[in-house]
Amino acid sequence: MGGEGQRSGAEERLARIERLLEVVLRKLQVLEEYLTMSGADPEASLAVELAMVFSLPAHKAVRMASKVMELARMAGISDPISIAILEVLAVSNKPLTVSEVTRRVRRVRGMASRRIVTERIRKLSDKGLVKVRKAGKKVLVSME
Repeated sequence: MGGEGQRSGAEERLARIERLLEVVLRKLQVLEEYLTMSGADPEASLAVELAMVFSLPAHKAVRMASKVMELARMAGISDPISIAILEVLAVSNKPLTVSEVTRRVRRVRGMASRRIVTERIRKLSDKGLVKVRKAGKKVLVSME
């Protein structure tokens, strides 16, 4: 009798997981369709990237992508590392160390050296787009 109850409980959990996976797959299909329809629109591509890499809800990813692209346009920034740094900082709800920014940029770009990220952060700071402050031995970076 106990075995049947356990089995039905396990079957219910499995069915729930299958339903959740179906929802996730439908959402992924919508994102893929959106990306395909947007073609070469960099803002739409960035929104999809943010949603996928940082597991953001679509509406938040679109808002963040718009913010990042607007900042990049206003400051005349086109290099992918600087844009990736802005992406990382836009989705963060707290200041990040340079090492953490570098790790997250690697998630977005696939590769990034700490030296290059530090150099780009300095340039973004000079343009007033990011705020850099020391906290003991750490250097913290956040959106301005």
